[in-house]
Amino acid sequence: MTGTALAIRDDQTAFDDGQRAALAVLGVDNASQHELAVFLHACQNYQLDPFSKQIYFIKRDGRWTLQTGIDGFRVIRDRVARRDGVTVGYMPACWYDADGCSHAVWVAPGPPTAAGFTVLKDGQPFSAIVYYSETVQRTREGEVNRTWATRPAGQLAKCAEAAALRMAFPHDLSGLYIAEEVHDDAAAAAPVAQNGRVTAQDITGEQEAPAKPVMSASAADRGRLTRALKHFSLDDDDARIVCEWLGGVPFIPTTTQARQVAGTLADYLTAADGDVEQARSDMWAQYRKMHPQESAE
Repeated sequence: MTGTALAIRDDQTAFDDGQRAALAVLGVDNASQHELAVFLHACQNYQLDPFSKQIYFIKRDGRWTLQTGIDGFRVIRDRVARRDGVTVGYMPACWYDADGCSHAVWVAPGPPTAAGFTVLKDGQPFSAIVYYSETVQRTREGEVNRTWATRPAGQLAKCAEAAALRMAFPHDLSGLYIAEEVHDDAAAAAPVAQNGRVTAQDITGEQEAPAKPVMSASAADRGRLTRALKHFSLDDDDARIVCEWLGGVPFIPTTTQARQVAGTLADYLTAADGDVEQARSDMWAQYRKMHPQESAE
């Protein structure tokens, strides 16, 4: 949090007048009291500063959505490393061309096919690969938006770093996405995605109509996820645990989250050289490490 008069205190229950005025300058100028309460809780929960642009509240199609920038992920990364006493390092990012060849620097005129990023947590690698075709953001007319058109390699690298950090720190980052990862379908399906999935009702106590899970992921992405879960021989209960851990929700409502869970399972399988039993063992070992309270029960 900032050290200025705008700093958010842990004991705050609402934004003060100065903070609301600053939020209005940042574009949060017509959110309801309940929506602002949800945003304040998210800022406190993640300990991210909206006035330093570490976390955002953005309105899409009439609904407020929570997202952060890569700097917000890095702030959480450093804080968790200090808390848990672990070391964190990075391997250099790489980009892939259409033939699958990797490049340390992307200098081709067109966009890369994919980008890879590896986070080292106490020396253990957590690697993620994201694909341009699955991640690029487009306008409603179907054109690549201006930012992605002018710097596709940089945008893709941010997404790969965020995905790798979620793998390394799933307990603290699961369900949180950077702006470069958020598509309109994901935003519409998850108006506020955060640890604990807090809603306005949780904070205000007022009853709201129950929301139904929205399966906005494509049939292809749902099929890919189903095959990944089946390949790991996960029953329904275990599948829900894995989806909540890796995707942030017990059901998978968005394309981004479906791809995240399926992709992470594929990464475990790749790391185990295709040995499913070893991949399952590694996955549950990581889960138990991130949820020690459950292992003790």
